[in-house]
Amino acid sequence: MNDKQIRIGYKIGGSFEDYSDNGSVGFEILFPHIYSSYEEAQKNNYRLSAQMEKQNNGEVVIVLCEDKSPVDTIHWDEWWKYKCNRIKEERKNFISVDGNTDYEPCSTKFEEIFRDYCGNKKRKVWNMEYLAYWIEPVIIMGFNWSDDEEDTHMIEGDDEFEEEK
Repeated sequence: MNDKQIRIGYKIGGSFEDYSDNGSVGFEILFPHIYSSYEEAQKNNYRLSAQMEKQNNGEVVIVLCEDKSPVDTIHWDEWWKYKCNRIKEERKNFISVDGNTDYEPCSTKFEEIFRDYCGNKKRKVWNMEYLAYWIEPVIIMGFNWSDDEEDTHMIEGDDEFEEEK
C-alpha cells in the first residue's frame, strides 16, 4: 500500500508597488521557494526582490530574485503567478488612499506598465519597490515514506525528512 503523507510548507509573498505616469500599479507575487516553518520563511523575507526586464524580443517579464539570484520568470500570460492592481482613475492624485477601496484589478500588459514606469528612457530593467510581505501555508503532497526514491518535494531545511524515511 502506498503510504503518502501531506505536509504543510510555507511560501513568502511579496507586495510591490510604485507610482508611474498613469498612477500607482501594484503586484502581489508568491515566491516559489518552500520553507519548512512559518518562522523560517519569516526570517528570510529580506532576501526577496523583483524587477521588470525588457527582453531582446521586446517582451517584458517579471524576474523574481532571492539573494539577488533569479529564481523564477513570470510572463504576462501566466496570470496564476501574480495579482496586479492599479489605483482607480478618480483617486490618482490623492495624497491619502485606501488600499481596500481605491484600487482595482489590472490586466494591462507588462510592456505598457514598463513603459509607464520608464517613460522614454532606454532602460531594460525596472526594479520594483518591495513594500510588504506575507507568509502563506502551502500543501505539499506526495511524500511516500516506503519508497527508496528521494522525494522531489523536499523542503529546504527539513531535517525530519531523513529521519522519518
